[in-house]
Amino acid sequence: MNLFMFYLFFESSLIPTLFLILGWGYQPERLQAGVYLLFYTLLVSLPLLVGIFYLYKNCNTMNFYLLSNYMFNYNLLYLAMILAFLVKMPMFLVHLWLPKAHVEA
Repeated sequence: MNLFMFYLFFESSLIPTLFLILGWGYQPERLQAGVYLLFYTLLVSLPLLVGIFYLYKNCNTMNFYLLSNYMFNYNLLYLAMILAFLVKMPMFLVHLWLPKAHVEA
């Protein structure tokens, strides 16, 4: 229930996908597709990491259960989480890295 562990494991799901693109792709553009995947998803999920550390600074905890005891406006954290999830979900306008990665893998 730790928010930082959630972020760490959420982003570590990129590693197998990156190995699939870099290892099994046959075109020389697979390196570009792997870097595109890595930077696109990490840069968009960076607000989520900043939001988690902001919560830690204000509430002195990263435990999800203990955060319910604090009266805090969670709208920015909610928006950061939505953005981070939308990039990894195949949705129009937010998964621009996905077609390139699938073609090269």
